[in-house]
Amino acid sequence: MNKLRTLGLAAVAMVGCAHAAPITVSSYDTVNGDSGPSGGYWDDTYNGTGTVTQDGAPLTGGTGDLTNGIIDQDGWVVSELQSSASSYVGWLASSVDVTFNFDPGTVLDSVTVHFADSNGFAGVDYIDQVTVGGQVFTFTDPGNVLTSSLTVPLGGIVTQALTMTFESAGAWIFISEVEFDGTQGMSAVPVPGAALLLGSAVPFFLRRKSAKR
Repeated sequence: MNKLRTLGLAAVAMVGCAHAAPITVSSYDTVNGDSGPSGGYWDDTYNGTGTVTQDGAPLTGGTGDLTNGIIDQDGWVVSELQSSASSYVGWLASSVDVTFNFDPGTVLDSVTVHFADSNGFAGVDYIDQVTVGGQVFTFTDPGNVLTSSLTVPLGGIVTQALTMTFESAGAWIFISEVEFDGTQGMSAVPVPGAALLLGSAVPFFLRRKSAKR
């Protein structure tokens, strides 16, 4: 009987166990990128509400280039000027806000931002400041690079939405990917077989207990 009870409790733990990092972003809200010399530096793959071919158009309820798993390795000059399938979103602004949405109960440990840095060429420079929940994080110039990244600690906060403000040392902000690390919320897919195990083991334990009486 003790073994069956242990099995039932283990099944409960398995069903309640959330997924580990990386975190899947359910959607994000921001404004579309802007146009430059070679065309629109837009969030081309965004699948929510908004016009992805219009500068500064509000984008809500979807995901796109910022969370598609593609991290640029070549820099924006190659990706934006020589390719029709860029992984960047580019804003002609000193700062931009992005609100990321998650499954309920998601725990966030950190966020890593991958961005372009042409050392000021054509106004594209590094991200020097990120604001999250009123807390400001500043970063130094990564040096003579084409691409770089920064990581912001989030301290294991539990949230369903997180607004981040990115600020650039230049006229443009070019971001290719934003990655979150932590524990996925409870609406994540359960561990395969856990629900079936729970459904079969617990009733059997109850029947054995009744039979003993």
